[in-house]
Amino acid sequence: QFLTVEQKIKCFLKNYPKSFILWNILGVVAYETGKLEDAIKAYMKSMSIDPNYAFAYNNLGIAYKDQENQHLAIDYFKKAISIQPDFLDAYNNLAATLSEQGEFEEAIALCKKAISIQPDFAEAFNNMGAIYREQGNLNDALLAIKKAKLLKPDYADAYNNLGAVLQDQGNYEE
Repeated sequence: QFLTVEQKIKCFLKNYPKSFILWNILGVVAYETGKLEDAIKAYMKSMSIDPNYAFAYNNLGIAYKDQENQHLAIDYFKKAISIQPDFLDAYNNLAATLSEQGEFEEAIALCKKAISIQPDFAEAFNNMGAIYREQGNLNDALLAIKKAKLLKPDYADAYNNLGAVLQDQGNYEE
């Protein structure tokens, strides 16, 4: 009999019930299969076992963002960063969420902070470009997104955002 990944993780958890990493992985699997409530419970369990496991906080933030509970998402992304100050994905997730709330300046500052930690973090350049576009700052958007594309030539999101900025500029040919 073939077990699903989720079933295999649950078998491991029977032997290692205090593995915060396994609980977090179970949350990721549940999230990826559309079981948002199960994902949230698993992330919470992971955090209850190890309150300093930044990945569980970041993943919980993503889940709450998907539930459109932006305030909780923001809180959990900030907690992930406070635990692990170089957590690039948490900076990027927080920036995207704040941008959706209209907090553009803080969002751009977070992208810049992530870039200062890792100068070749294409996702932060792309995110910053999308935020600049939201502000109507198309020139800075173009520069940031082109930098993302340069750093990660196969980055589909950057190409998508680049196309949107070029369209906004009326540059349909390019």
